[in-house]
Amino acid sequence: MLTWNPALQTDQENLMWCYLRAIEWQAWPAFLSQPIVPLIFIFVPWYYVVLAVIILSWLWAGVRHNFVSPPLAELAVLFVKLKWLTIPVAVIYLAYTGHYVLAVVSLFWTYVASIIGFVPGALTGKIQKMFMACFGYEPRDATD
Repeated sequence: MLTWNPALQTDQENLMWCYLRAIEWQAWPAFLSQPIVPLIFIFVPWYYVVLAVIILSWLWAGVRHNFVSPPLAELAVLFVKLKWLTIPVAVIYLAYTGHYVLAVVSLFWTYVASIIGFVPGALTGKIQKMFMACFGYEPRDATD
């Protein structure tokens, strides 16, 4: 579990960590879909998969400004690294079976997900402050 430790991290490092997690958190379904969706394309028609990501993204829009979880956010970062294994496997299989368009979409799913998972109105700064509050962060005075 992550803890606030000013002796080990600077304010800038903690702000940056929270900012990066806030960017991911605002589009969490699309972010989490990166290692999963290319494999799902093998078994499920692409339009169901894309529709599911869009619906989940819009449902998530109602949650993202009311709840944050640093442990889940950190776990998600580790989970998404699986894309370096799953995407090549899916691309090779789809290309081998003659599904060339799906192979290309799978190859670029990270970018496609960021487009179809975009829901307007995300307040990155608010989410970042919510993450910082989880660590007990209080802004320092400029005189400190």
